[in-house]
Amino acid sequence: MAQVQRPVLRDGVIAGLIGAAVVALWFLLYDAWRGRPLFTPALLGTTIFYGVSAPASVQIGAGPVIGYTILHVLAFVGVGIVAACMMVASEREPAVFIAFVTLFGVFEVFFFVVLRTLSHEMLGALGWWAVLAGNFLASIGMLWFLVRGHP
Repeated sequence: MAQVQRPVLRDGVIAGLIGAAVVALWFLLYDAWRGRPLFTPALLGTTIFYGVSAPASVQIGAGPVIGYTILHVLAFVGVGIVAACMMVASEREPAVFIAFVTLFGVFEVFFFVVLRTLSHEMLGALGWWAVLAGNFLASIGMLWFLVRGHP
């Protein structure tokens, strides 16, 4: 049986959308559990767009939430495209799969560095373990999608 080639760009976009959706759902549930739905995207959006560095002064509003959500989706789609390209390359050269897995670790460290650079208080307000859990769940979702399409 001949193997059907799947478009790499399409796979990357879908994997990125899966990752973005998983993280968004995770933080929606996490924020609702803490009694502040949409706090995380409001916090990150307010920090990025308005330079607010004190979590106590964050007001949940449509502008920061939508703006951050757009950046969040674009970032995950970019990572998804890179991951899909690496997955295809690993079919020809299996050693690339190690780099592929390392990409997810690097992405996690990058996010923590960005949060830490913006404000130590921000990372504390989000909870480092919640960020780790959300990105881990997103990685699992993205890997599941990409691995099932590439033997």
